[in-house]
Amino acid sequence: VLGGWKPVEGKPTGDLALGVLDPRVAAFIEACQPALGYEEFDRVRRGALSDQAAWDTEYGTARDISGLGVERNVFRYRPAEITVRLAEGGDLVELIRVLAAGVRARATMQVSTPEPLPPGVLALATAPNAIQDAVLPISRVTVESDAAWHARAAVDRPAKVRLIAGDPAALATAVGGAPDVAIWGGPVTTSGRVELLPFLREQAVSITAHRFGNPDRGFIALPV
Repeated sequence: VLGGWKPVEGKPTGDLALGVLDPRVAAFIEACQPALGYEEFDRVRRGALSDQAAWDTEYGTARDISGLGVERNVFRYRPAEITVRLAEGGDLVELIRVLAAGVRARATMQVSTPEPLPPGVLALATAPNAIQDAVLPISRVTVESDAAWHARAAVDRPAKVRLIAGDPAALATAVGGAPDVAIWGGPVTTSGRVELLPFLREQAVSITAHRFGNPDRGFIALPV
């Protein structure tokens, strides 16, 4: 049931509400719940709550700290395209936690994993032509070994990779040390400020908000 923990196979119940989360994130976590134990569910939930807090206070807000009036210098974040790789021996719970961050960021994701995803997760993924409206915006899921993943990455060279439990140095070697492949290979955390970053692009937008020195109300109020 959306908004709280649903007991599975006699596991304990508790107040683990999801109602404060973005509806897409809550729906994703609910779909994953059958594959999670009580403490695992709580870990994913706590991470998602931190994601939401980071989104509300930082990543989801466009800011112009210059305050010049006749010119706008807006710093903002936008969803990125990224590949999420769960390495052999990795923890499915960590993959779910990372995907929850991707859902909050509305990033377009490809997923590579050594084992099939739980049915509830796959059910949320849609075809690429509907990806912007999907709860889980995954454009491709590939089940492959570490060796196969490295071989494919050497050819496809994804621009950004969130690597879970794998060896970043081995992946960097596989792609020939290409500087245009960004590898995020740190431990998975419950910190939204940390886990949202791989799924976002930083942008700085400069707008001239005057005409012949006179402030232009239209450009000053233009949503960015």
